[in-house]
Amino acid sequence: LQLQRRWSGEGQRVPMLCRREFHGFNPFAGREDDPAELEVIVAAHNTDLCIVGLVGIVDPPRKEIPSVVDICRRAGIRVFMVTGDFALTAAAMRTYLNGLLARIAW
Repeated sequence: LQLQRRWSGEGQRVPMLCRREFHGFNPFAGREDDPAELEVIVAAHNTDLCIVGLVGIVDPPRKEIPSVVDICRRAGIRVFMVTGDFALTAAAMRTYLNGLLARIAW
C-alpha cells in the first residue's frame, strides 16, 4: 500500500494485478460469449486472489486542457474537475492542472 500511495500521490493510476489458480476445472470455459453469466462467475470466484504486483500508469492531461479551460472561462463557464480516480491520484492531478492553468492570464 505504501507504493500505491506514493505512485498515486505522483498522479499515477495504480491498478493491482492479481491471479487465482483453478485446479482441475475452468469455471469460465464455454461461457465466453455470455457476458451476463460471465459477470456472475467472475463475482463468485473473485476470492482467494494472490497479488502479483502493481502497475503505475502515467496518464497526463491532454495538452489542449489549458487552452480549452481558458476559452471556457472567457465565455463565463465555470470549470470543475470530476474524476473517479483514487483520491491521492485526483489530488495530484488537481495540483498539476492548477500549475498549468496558473500560466493563463485571466
